[in-house]
Amino acid sequence: MAHMQISTETSTWLLQAKEFLDEARRLRPGPARNELGQVAKVLRELAKLEAHLAVLFRDAANLNLQLCELKRLRDRVRQAQRTARKSQRTNLTGTREEWLAARRHAKNPGEGDSPQARSARVPLTRSLRGHPPPPGPSRGRIGSHSRARFTS
Repeated sequence: MAHMQISTETSTWLLQAKEFLDEARRLRPGPARNELGQVAKVLRELAKLEAHLAVLFRDAANLNLQLCELKRLRDRVRQAQRTARKSQRTNLTGTREEWLAARRHAKNPGEGDSPQARSARVPLTRSLRGHPPPPGPSRGRIGSHSRARFTS
């Protein structure tokens, strides 16, 4: 973080207030002396407000620097996330279909939709008229009229 200089010199408002008070002490008691004392009081108040304002400006500058640092950190995290996702995609061996199936399985682990599970399934085939159905378990409709088609 950058460092801000904080002024250690006395405020010009305080210096003027001191001059007004010195002038007021030289005068006899009366309205002029009281007025100079009031002016010095206002100048001291201005000096105090100026000091508070300097602190606020310093804090605002620090907040701005902190915001810039946070944005830089956010960008670094996003970049790291992108490279991690990219390496995750490239580390998978196999085809795009296997990768998509792995993503689907990660989202819905109950489904057995992996490429290996799909390749082990018996494909549903329709038999042509006059030809016997393929050997193995039947995947077609179960009912008397579906069997009656092949019995002649």
